Amino acid sequence: MDQQNEDDISPPPQWGFSPAEQYLIRHWDYVSTLSAGEQRRKLTHAFLLVEGSELNDLITPSSGVIPRTPTADEVRDILEPWRPTKIRLIAAQLLDYWDRDQVILRTDYAHPRGDEKMEEWIELQELEDMYFDEESLWWRILDDQALFNFGEAWDRVLDILPELVGRVAPGLLKRGLERHGKLDDDEKTEAQIQWASYCGPAPILIADAESFDTDSLRVIFPDTYGNIIRSSRIEPADIGTLKLMPERGQTVDSTWWADAEIGEKYKTDGEMALKLYVTNEEEQQR
Repeated sequence: MDQQNEDDISPPPQWGFSPAEQYLIRHWDYVSTLSAGEQRRKLTHAFLLVEGSELNDLITPSSGVIPRTPTADEVRDILEPWRPTKIRLIAAQLLDYWDRDQVILRTDYAHPRGDEKMEEWIELQELEDMYFDEESLWWRILDDQALFNFGEAWDRVLDILPELVGRVAPGLLKRGLERHGKLDDDEKTEAQIQWASYCGPAPILIADAESFDTDSLRVIFPDTYGNIIRSSRIEPADIGTLKLMPERGQTVDSTWWADAEIGEKYKTDGEMALKLYVTNEEEQQR
């Protein structure tokens, strides 16, 4: 199946269009002892933690006026080396798009039938998903060995595409810890806290080495910071069903969520667990 070329979709977005690009140019340290690549990774990870008014200041409003236009030096030194036009176009699409279509990230390129299997899975989606949109494949199927050959370290994609979690288009602010304050006391179980942490609207699907051996994709439910809350596996034929579950209010009851493995940071002694579970237990005791 021929996928549309992203260069035929639209012109490259204006420099500074995304909150992530705004964050980098505003926090770049020209005298840092870190290499440029190390500083970009550090700032991108820091950006994923930004919320509230600070995040609001980074967002390009619906008028399209960039909050702060980067200088020519900032474009040359900070933004251009960070990610190619292909990634910037995908980022722009993720910011503007708020639907149930899952992104499929291919992280393994060693399997001899990898390309063939990817084609088979996409064709199967077309057959099984009544809302299949071929025109979305250019940004939804992240299949490029030069860009995404991450192996088991799938989260390296967030170094260049933080928009995959906590999408922050105007009016679509990332949902962070404030969601937990909306839970009733009797809802503050670990399972409910995990669900409240899920950034939605769709999980990320990973085509890793195991995927090509077992014909199953890894399903990752991330929080707005890029941490795994839960993960499981899904057969390609079921992707259309998973896609419809949020609309039906069934995701939390699906086997892909209910029977999933808890992410390390959300296990009882994990970093997010210690921050969220203990906090909510204390609130219930007040």
